[in-house]
Amino acid sequence: VKDNVMSSRRGDRTLGWELTLPPAFSMMEDEYDAVTMRLYEAVRKVQPWTIIHRQDVYTYDRYVSKESGSFLGSSFEKRFGGRRSLSHRAFLFLTLSSKQTATNSGASSGLLGYRFSASMPSPERIQQFILAADEFISSAADGVRVKARRLDERDLSGEGEDPGIIQRCAMLQSANPLLSDFSIEPDSVSIDGRKAIAFTMSEAERMSTEVSTVSEVESLSGEGWHMCLSYTSAVGMLLDCEHVVNQYILVEPQDVVNQRLERKRKRMSSDFGSSDNRVNGSQIGEYLDEVQRSGLFTVMSHLNVIAWDSPDMVDALKSKVSSALSSMSVTAAFDRFNTPILWYAGIPGAEAELGYENYMTMELGS
Repeated sequence: VKDNVMSSRRGDRTLGWELTLPPAFSMMEDEYDAVTMRLYEAVRKVQPWTIIHRQDVYTYDRYVSKESGSFLGSSFEKRFGGRRSLSHRAFLFLTLSSKQTATNSGASSGLLGYRFSASMPSPERIQQFILAADEFISSAADGVRVKARRLDERDLSGEGEDPGIIQRCAMLQSANPLLSDFSIEPDSVSIDGRKAIAFTMSEAERMSTEVSTVSEVESLSGEGWHMCLSYTSAVGMLLDCEHVVNQYILVEPQDVVNQRLERKRKRMSSDFGSSDNRVNGSQIGEYLDEVQRSGLFTVMSHLNVIAWDSPDMVDALKSKVSSALSSMSVTAAFDRFNTPILWYAGIPGAEAELGYENYMTMELGS
């Protein structure tokens, strides 16, 4: 980390911000739509081969009582003091990568050892990226509903006994200043007596056919009024376990995306032995026609939920996360083979290590 910029050994550069989001239940659907639209417009403007990484961290904390001069205030502090609660921190990272690095397979992840390349960005391109990143965050965060604070070297690397964000992510959000060894299995990562598992959302067929920016909380709603939370709140503040939600968006040049889809369409349409392939080829053709008519913006996307607990609680943890995803009409996909790569790619600065095969092609929804 130097000058508030994270540099990977492959030459990728990453900037980070901590987001301050509106309190729960404080926005209606049109306000959620406005926040989403700002992010949509900001993503369309970033440089090709940029990776956008939104990370939401949920960890247990205990409420610290405060002094209060009123009877009601004192009663409140007495009732809730010391109680365990789920705290939330939101981060946004922007990584300047390259075609060579971003399209690598997860099998070449830095977790398994680096193969160095000479595709290091020039100082001019790095400066352009920093200016574009500032423009991106100005567009994405309006400073009222969503505020963004640039992460500096102290935030990222830590100071004294306080570990930085990079170390906390690597150590499953532990505040212990001492680094712990980790043990990896295809379906888990074990660190300091805790075991982390992952669920992925990287196949369009497993996603819900209908999505919205909000989800109505029926227990708090009634006739004539609606209480709303984010559509993904089921795997956010409503998921009662320590976990991290990672969302990645890889922005490729649109001509590269369209050429790849056109090749896939031709290959599927010419497969006379499979009616399913011909139907899929036809649907890809319809999408490409819509791209030409409406200017749809296509990106590569990946979402995952990484949750952790003591080893004897892993089965209960799987059930919690699976149920949360099912409530969103998402077919749960427990990751049995790739969890260490997902954990490693979730460490700030390592976004390009995710592996191209873990992305799905999606329209950037507006």
